Amino acid sequence: MMARESYIGLKAFTSDRHRRYQPPHRLHVRDEPDALLVPQIALGSSQLGKYVYVVGPDSKAEQKIVTLGPTEGDSVSVTGLAENDRVITGNLQKIGPGSPVSPIAQKEASASDAK
Repeated sequence: MMARESYIGLKAFTSDRHRRYQPPHRLHVRDEPDALLVPQIALGSSQLGKYVYVVGPDSKAEQKIVTLGPTEGDSVSVTGLAENDRVITGNLQKIGPGSPVSPIAQKEASASDAK
């Protein structure tokens, strides 16, 4: 499969105090429609590659192999997950595939971590 190149007109506003980007400036953008952002702390690594744990339908941890893309802050773009997968981000050293998990909402987790 060959990569396609398309050109679109785009106007961007940025604070470029050092005037590094002068018109006309080219920018390469990759379109990854199936990629999702997950926290980098959720990633694990094995001989099979990078993975994340997700909450399965029976509230048990499932390991899913993912392919990494670009990072954005504390998150990384991954493919290999479904949009409705609930990614496990805490106590990763204590779980494995098939481990029972009790998911809690992210806000509740943040509040309990602050204690």
